[in-house]
Amino acid sequence: MSRSGWGCCLPQKDNDDDFIMCSKCKKRYHLACMSLDVTLFSTEMRTGWTCPECSRNTSKSVKKDHTSVRNVSNVRGSKRPALHSPPTQENSSISRDDLREAMEEVMDKKIKEIFSRLENRISTIIDSKMKPLEEDITEIKKFLNFTDEKYEDMKKEVEVFKLRISDLEAAKEDLSSTVNDLNRRINQMEQQSRQNNIELQCVPENRNENLIKIVCDLGKTVGCQLKEIDILNCTRTAKLKRSSPRPRSIVVQLSSPRLRDELLAASIKYNKGKPLESKLNTASLGLPGDRAPVFVCEHLSPTNKVLHAAARKRAKEAGYNGELFDERYVVYRRDRSNAELIHKKEGGGVLVAVSRRILSKRMYSWESKLEDLWVILEIPISHTLRRVALCAVYLPPPVHSSMLSHFIESCSVVLDNCDCYCILGDFNLACIDWSLVADTSYDYKVPSLCQPLIDLLNLYELKQHNNELNKSNRILDLVMSNLPACMVRQSHSTFSNIDQLHPPLDVDISFIREPRLSFNHQTFKLNFYKADFLNINKELQGCDWVQIFGDSNDVNTILDSETLLRKLKNLDESKGAGPDGIPPIFIKRCATYLVEPLLRIFNMSLQTGTFPTEWKKARVVPIHKANDDDIISNYRPISILSTPAKVLESLICPFVQRHFKQSLCIQQHGFVPSRSTCTNLVDLTENLAEALDCHKQVDVVYTDFSKAFDRLPHGILLNKLSAYGICGNFLRWVRSYLEGRTFSVVVNGFHSNSRKIVSGVPQGSHLGPILFTLFINDLPTVVKFSKTFMYADDLKIARVINTIHDSIMLQKDLDELFEWCLHNEMYLNPKKCFFVRYGRKRNFITFQYHIARSNIQELEQIRDLGVLFDKKLTFVPHIEQMDDVSAHRSRPPPNDAPPALTRTSSSPDEHVNHRSTFKVVHSAINRVSRANS
Repeated sequence: MSRSGWGCCLPQKDNDDDFIMCSKCKKRYHLACMSLDVTLFSTEMRTGWTCPECSRNTSKSVKKDHTSVRNVSNVRGSKRPALHSPPTQENSSISRDDLREAMEEVMDKKIKEIFSRLENRISTIIDSKMKPLEEDITEIKKFLNFTDEKYEDMKKEVEVFKLRISDLEAAKEDLSSTVNDLNRRINQMEQQSRQNNIELQCVPENRNENLIKIVCDLGKTVGCQLKEIDILNCTRTAKLKRSSPRPRSIVVQLSSPRLRDELLAASIKYNKGKPLESKLNTASLGLPGDRAPVFVCEHLSPTNKVLHAAARKRAKEAGYNGELFDERYVVYRRDRSNAELIHKKEGGGVLVAVSRRILSKRMYSWESKLEDLWVILEIPISHTLRRVALCAVYLPPPVHSSMLSHFIESCSVVLDNCDCYCILGDFNLACIDWSLVADTSYDYKVPSLCQPLIDLLNLYELKQHNNELNKSNRILDLVMSNLPACMVRQSHSTFSNIDQLHPPLDVDISFIREPRLSFNHQTFKLNFYKADFLNINKELQGCDWVQIFGDSNDVNTILDSETLLRKLKNLDESKGAGPDGIPPIFIKRCATYLVEPLLRIFNMSLQTGTFPTEWKKARVVPIHKANDDDIISNYRPISILSTPAKVLESLICPFVQRHFKQSLCIQQHGFVPSRSTCTNLVDLTENLAEALDCHKQVDVVYTDFSKAFDRLPHGILLNKLSAYGICGNFLRWVRSYLEGRTFSVVVNGFHSNSRKIVSGVPQGSHLGPILFTLFINDLPTVVKFSKTFMYADDLKIARVINTIHDSIMLQKDLDELFEWCLHNEMYLNPKKCFFVRYGRKRNFITFQYHIARSNIQELEQIRDLGVLFDKKLTFVPHIEQMDDVSAHRSRPPPNDAPPALTRTSSSPDEHVNHRSTFKVVHSAINRVSRANS
């Protein structure tokens, strides 16, 4: 509770010593407001104190002992006679209005004093700050005045210069007129000095060339009588542009203008009416090297050459087709300016030239907004006309999905109304590998940009026939057709300058498929299963091998007869005979009596370091893989060796493996005892799982050596074997084993001529894979910053990627691998090399790996040694694929299936079907379980 007293300034709480309470009216008063001292009041005086207002209202009859505290004697606390007490001062009380007026007066004085000080202080500050500004403004004014003066002076000078320039321009015009007149006269004189000259263009340069002989040969070729005495001078001129790939021209000065005109006319007559490949070229002049066109023209002055080039350009812009083709062709062209979706409008376009012997018509309504040109060809075949839709197209880079989709939509409308069609042109789709698209055994993931084009090929049964790679190992020019007999090869007769990214192509289309040659050749084979081995063994038992081979005391016994006998008795009887015509069944059933001669031959071979020449022969049988059987690349060669040679290799292999057991790198799992594809996959999976469990990213590059076993250089292999400690007779034996090998191809019983094998290890041999393993044994040493996993020639390089620096280090390992390939004469195929970013996080550290400047394609999943790996290492795609395989193989055969298939595939017992399905997929699933365990 708080109260406000008379004349009091503030309300206060109870029991406060700074206040005093009136004993009558019970009001509280602030001692300071009452001008009273707190030290003058005792407790008794406080309880009996009355305020001035109550004191005025008190009767005068009251004793003076009870007067107000304002009585001086009462204040001092001493009792004095009432007569001596001063009278009560009624004017001692201060009203609130008086107090307010007093305070306002004091505050007005204080405020005026503060304002006066502030005004003086602000004025002082402003004066101190403005003084430098005034000085700066003064300097600026002086500078502006100086600038104005200079501007006026410069203005006057400019006027003077203008007058001088006008005089110089007038003098320039006079000099230009004089120079032009002189140039015209010089050009006339220079051209007149060249009236006896001709110029030979595109003649290849040779250090030992005889230019006069070349000119004489030219005269003989075109039918112009030309003698050496008629040639006054013959030399090569410098190039106008040093960057031009064309050889320097040959300038020939003849004895008279008449002779020059005769040679030019003869050259024109020689080329007239001939096809492009038969016109004047280096071959017709007897020059070595590739065939290239040769041009005979006037020796024009530089000015006339420029004028001639401008005239040709103008004719080209005006659409004058005679510049390109003669009257034998009908030319259809669509210049780039007519394509709506092509942003580059200058130059370019597509052109189709059709012989006048073929009926043709351009289909404007089929053309899209891109650069595509459709022509209908009517080709006579067996008294009928066959209509073929031909399309020439160009898609400028970079190709967008909208651009490709627009062309495919337009193309689909055309293909629905045609039976035969051929689409060819530059599609600029470098992201797709057409060799992998054609390989049905490989699970190739088509880039999303190219998927609509692949769908078009599948929908209309089109095939991409061009396999010619450019200098970047890419295929940009596509030839797609539904015609079965379509062959594409690189052309040697060019129409224009060769672009290294677009090699010239010859496309041959045959509308009548030639029948295959039928052979009536009958081959006879001996049935060794019906042989009389009892009498054969008796004959062999009676052979005197000592008389045939001589005394064997000088031959060391390197191999023993017991081991050899076990090898011979374990031969597979179902295998065929080698080039020597001796099948394994004959050697196996006569093993007891063939041990002695074979052991003598084996030991003599090892002791002398010579491998028998007859055992170096191989018989190659082509086995069709897939796709068109008319294309040689769709066949896989299978090499068949002699059985005794393979037995000798199988006896030597254990010794070689024991010798190199400590030298083989631990990363190699191929052709090594106690290691297999499973150990390779387990090793890789453990490293991946460990990193992925720690939420890390692992980049793995899967490499592919192109024909690694066939490219292996013998010299480098022998040097590496020597470094591993192989020397003496065995090193000579290995050299003899590798060198001097031959092969012949056998088709339908016919044998080709023998060819030498200059590199590689024998296919189908026992020792070949081991030698290859030793050859690449030092490969992991060049990969210093990453881990390697090897199975024969299958190499994987992996590294944990924490920062972009780790990706750079992995790229350095790839560069070192490429250098190793160069030094060891091996070749990495960048198109079949891939990499996978393993990890379970959303944002990966991206980096584009490359080999030999060719980018490596990134995959979401990849098949490695028969197991399908996905980037999250779940193996779900592999299991789903095995599930599909099991469902397909457990499906009952159709009603029209052959009886043999029905008997082997259907069974009334469901348990048998279940067990058979389990056997089919168990091996594949088991490999994943081992790797994932």
